[in-house]
Amino acid sequence: MLMFQTNIEVELNKLCNRLPRTLNIVCTNFVQTYSVGLVELLLVGSSTEEVCNYLRLCVPNLDEM
Repeated sequence: MLMFQTNIEVELNKLCNRLPRTLNIVCTNFVQTYSVGLVELLLVGSSTEEVCNYLRLCVPNLDEM
């Protein structure tokens, strides 16, 4: 899994490098923070909701509030 993990991080960082500098820094930090857990979630077949919550990108469902 380590090689798979490394390949994903390399590719994500390539994407980050294509962004303007201010976004590149945010993107790189995001990759460093979340890539290990993200790969693990994807490998075990986690739901999109689980991945979204892990990445802290989900918008709360107003119907549930």
